[in-house]
Amino acid sequence: MNFETKIIRESHISLFDLTGLDHKLKFYYDETNNIRKYYLKEDKFNESIKTNFILGGLVFENEQSFDLQPLFKTFKLQKNISEVKLKHIAKGNFIECLNSIHLQSIFGFLISNDISIHYSSLNFLYFSIVDIIDSLIDATDIHYAPFYNRELKNDLFICVKKNIKIFIELFYEYQFPNLQKDRINDFIKNIITIFEKEPNSIGNRTILMLLRKSKDSKELVFIMNEKSHQLIENFSLFYARTIYLFLNSEHFFDKEDSVEPIIENLNMTYAGEKIENYKFIDSKENLYIQLSDIIVGIIGKFYNYINENGIEEIQNELITINKTQQKTLSLFYNVLEKSEEKNKAFIHLTISNDEGRKITMIKSYA
Repeated sequence: MNFETKIIRESHISLFDLTGLDHKLKFYYDETNNIRKYYLKEDKFNESIKTNFILGGLVFENEQSFDLQPLFKTFKLQKNISEVKLKHIAKGNFIECLNSIHLQSIFGFLISNDISIHYSSLNFLYFSIVDIIDSLIDATDIHYAPFYNRELKNDLFICVKKNIKIFIELFYEYQFPNLQKDRINDFIKNIITIFEKEPNSIGNRTILMLLRKSKDSKELVFIMNEKSHQLIENFSLFYARTIYLFLNSEHFFDKEDSVEPIIENLNMTYAGEKIENYKFIDSKENLYIQLSDIIVGIIGKFYNYINENGIEEIQNELITINKTQQKTLSLFYNVLEKSEEKNKAFIHLTISNDEGRKITMIKSYA
């Protein structure tokens, strides 16, 4: 395929008021929870609904160079370990990992050397179902402010998670996201039945109104004419995003057979010129990639923790964390904040408002 990026890059800059994209930077990447595809089986998704795909790592100015050997030596790992990963640095869930003094050393090193991190977080389930709301809005021609639109998507997301078995059966039966015209009415009626049992909130009432107004529609544009049960075909656009946004930068990906063809096959161009600002390198020979693996790994655990626990559960646990955990958490948020302050395009979130609120709440304990 040919992927011309000029228009999409300019639209991103305008829509999100992005700046600093022409700077010469070095991006290093690793990923966690790369499941290749996200699809629906007869009785479940192929991946947990509590998992996010994370892609990211280190980013710094082109002229900067850092010797990571002294930092890695402080880990005092066995000599036969050829590639350092998060499991060598910290173990357990996110809260348990906060006990790691090695993580403290890493975050402290990033802060003292003014090294930023970048990452994209994609909630598989959220990304796969929000087109339902967009389709209902398109069918009714009722438009809402962007924030309220996101709140409706969040309410749908919460409802689907709460009634996951019912929705899996419904999605599978109606070949979601490849809904047929003659089945729109029945599909919507089934969702109405579910929402009528949900709490009587403003968001749920609005969704019910949209459903009722749309049930006789001939088209739900964003959940039709797709591959049946195929929710995410691949993650190519998430790999491509920073490449075409930061055109003057260098992008270094971990050499992996499943990733390289995805990016290469996009055949990205900008104003007709082929984009060639990225390379694939062996992580065993590059400590920047290995440190990116650790960073992405802990961010992955962070989102797992958010998705596995409610706000009250998280609050109750954070009250009990020890001084080491509290310090590591504070350093973690410090790195995140400094990175976003340097360039908000470093952080790209395709997540629910529910996740966002938990992230903000946890920050209050950092």
